[in-house]
Amino acid sequence: MAALSGFSQGFSGADPIEMRRLASKLNQEADAMTELLGNLRRKVGATQWKGLDADKFRAQHWESIRGAMAQAAFALRNEALRLQRHAGLQTRTSTRND
Repeated sequence: MAALSGFSQGFSGADPIEMRRLASKLNQEADAMTELLGNLRRKVGATQWKGLDADKFRAQHWESIRGAMAQAAFALRNEALRLQRHAGLQTRTSTRND
């Protein structure tokens, strides 16, 4: 991925188009992770597993897994927003310098 431009004409900064593409991909992956989490939640909820081990899994392990996946999706979306903002700043800066 060529997120940074070359140095042949001097440093020209980050490539806003590539940054926006990456932001879009991060959002897509966050959506996929959120969808997967929903599918897993439904499957865990639908299992016929009963007893202390099942309760322990749902209370401890599942909540840990669910939390980690939700946090990862949130982090991907935050990075996408950061990239989009940075791409906008880069575009404005480049436009002023032309």
